[in-house]
Amino acid sequence: MAGGGTCTALSFLFGLVSCRQNMPLPPCDSEIYCTGQLLHHVQTAKLFNNDKHFVDMKLKEHPDVVLSAFQNLSQDWPSNAIPPSTLRDFVGLYFDEPGQEFEPWTPPDWKDKPKLLDRIEDPALAGWAAKLNQLWKSLGRKIRQEVRDHPELYSLIPTPHPLVVPGGRFRELYYWDSYWVVNGLLLSEMTTTARGMIQNLLYLVDRYGFVPNGGRVYYERRSQPPFLTLMVESYYQATRDQAFLRGALPTLDKEYSFWMQNRSLTLHNHTLNRHHVPVGSPRPESYTDDLELAEGLTTDLQKQLLWEELKAGAESGWDFSSRWYRATPPGQTPSLGDTGASQVLPVDLNALLCRNERTLASFHRLLGDREAAAGYERAAALRQRAMEALMWDERRGAWFDFSLLTNATRTQFHPSNLAPLWAQCFSAPAMAERALVYLQESGALRYPNGVPASLQDSGQQWDYPNAWPPLQHMLIEGLSKLPSVEAKKLAFDLAQNWITTNWRAFDKYNAMFEKYDVNGDGKPGGGGEYDVQLGFGWTNGVVLQLLDLYGDRLTAGAPGRQRRGISVRPSSLYCTPASEHTSAHRYGSQGVSPRRTDERITPRGRGCLSLDGIAGTSSQEAMRVIYDSRLVLHGDEVGSTPWIPGGDCRPLLSRSRWAVHRLKASRPSVHGKNRFDIVLITFPIFELAHPVNGWCTRGYNCS
Repeated sequence: MAGGGTCTALSFLFGLVSCRQNMPLPPCDSEIYCTGQLLHHVQTAKLFNNDKHFVDMKLKEHPDVVLSAFQNLSQDWPSNAIPPSTLRDFVGLYFDEPGQEFEPWTPPDWKDKPKLLDRIEDPALAGWAAKLNQLWKSLGRKIRQEVRDHPELYSLIPTPHPLVVPGGRFRELYYWDSYWVVNGLLLSEMTTTARGMIQNLLYLVDRYGFVPNGGRVYYERRSQPPFLTLMVESYYQATRDQAFLRGALPTLDKEYSFWMQNRSLTLHNHTLNRHHVPVGSPRPESYTDDLELAEGLTTDLQKQLLWEELKAGAESGWDFSSRWYRATPPGQTPSLGDTGASQVLPVDLNALLCRNERTLASFHRLLGDREAAAGYERAAALRQRAMEALMWDERRGAWFDFSLLTNATRTQFHPSNLAPLWAQCFSAPAMAERALVYLQESGALRYPNGVPASLQDSGQQWDYPNAWPPLQHMLIEGLSKLPSVEAKKLAFDLAQNWITTNWRAFDKYNAMFEKYDVNGDGKPGGGGEYDVQLGFGWTNGVVLQLLDLYGDRLTAGAPGRQRRGISVRPSSLYCTPASEHTSAHRYGSQGVSPRRTDERITPRGRGCLSLDGIAGTSSQEAMRVIYDSRLVLHGDEVGSTPWIPGGDCRPLLSRSRWAVHRLKASRPSVHGKNRFDIVLITFPIFELAHPVNGWCTRGYNCS
């Protein structure tokens, strides 16, 4: 393993939950913002609504003066039980409120009518995009000269150029957020601001060797998914500024080296990357949350390991999610305290690094360094091979995170399972087709307001029911790159759903949010350690990118109109040709991976079926199946099959096809239940004589 102390992969397989360096580092060296008794007393007194408030406050005096004053105060309370009111007075005397670091600033390259607006056909969406373009002005920040002159008085890391922040409580730059912000700025033709954002991140790599999680000192020993190389790619594609690329490239190489030296390990002769932050103390910005989570642990080592894992989860950007939970004993529900993010090789991190390696290879080749380009191409090929060896599941048709504890993949659904499609990091076209089917059968497409971060409702914000802008964009972009018509259609459908969700929220709240609830039209997301935030940088950037990609077709839709999830394609209902038409298959219909059982049924005669409650449909829509005599749907109760003898089955042609058709029901269901088994039998069916609105044939998506 590279980096992280003396550890091998075998350590994980025998149950060690972390690789240890000598002593864990604090989050930073500041005895006010990152460690020490002052931080502990103020945070545990809970003087503010959230712990981030205090560590974003400005010092009025030099840190040595403040620490000396606090030591004198502590001597007046030998039991260390300093009253909250006394602490509040002390903080008021020596600290200013957060937000003192910035001065008013409007990006000088902001344009009222970027060309993007002219490419959006729907007038409502064009007007909305113009308002989103306005938001860049409200999210712009310029750091005061005072911060550069006296950085010891601030937790903010001074960077050389103005920036665009996410919004809400996130007053500073954040690493992976900046990728979608930069792309949005470029679409708004704000190339100077975008360039400054990138230069700030390059500055941080030159200073720290990597880009910290965010622009505060308490983030400076953990990073986030390394998107800087792709930001430079976006900027170069927009400007063709080869001089800028040449100047940035050594720094991009430096960041890549950090990830390979400090966040990689070798397993089964394959080298892949993970998130790992050997900082065994509470996060300053979530200090009391981390302390309280560790209350049931009996040793300092257990607490340190938990806090390391929480920081690894934060470094992933998915803070927090059941994705990182370790397995628990039978009967015990895993929770945040079971987080083991450093013990997972994540699909999306490695897909991103694969794309970075190929991008860096292209940069070096463009600038004439063939040897460096060949080195990165070899690295990408080795990573692709490693991902397919350890993460690809041929039976399920997707990539999955690899657990270092169990030496096996973790097969829960996450949109990140499809990240190799976005990164174009796979060896065979058939893998992409299999991944498309996996997505269609996952149950994640049934929601009309986005694809959730998982299908598990853990209460954490990177789980169901939240849908996140970057995950939607990566999924849509990945599908749009595939040659399949079906994949491109699904990409557009997902984009349409996401645009409608964001537009409805903006129409209702006049605001953009960092995440959305998949169950409510325009409903902001929730859960996790803090309330949903307004702004919002990456949300705006993703919307502008989707409007750029599909602006000629996207529509705002009618306010209040009921929507449903994207229908599963007919062929995913396992209606396949067979020599015996009496072979039937039974599947669960609730969007989970189906369990198949074969059984014999008796032909029932020609007719139609209508049924509410099929997975992916609303109460106003149903599945009707046109069939030859070889298909039956069973309800929950014996004998409750909703059979409609001789139903209205529309004219058919005599040309035979193997197909299942979906359309709106013309009559209500005769069964009141909402859970069913679908029993499908392979059967010949005939194509429609004329196209009819609402019908679709095998292999096409029914909307």
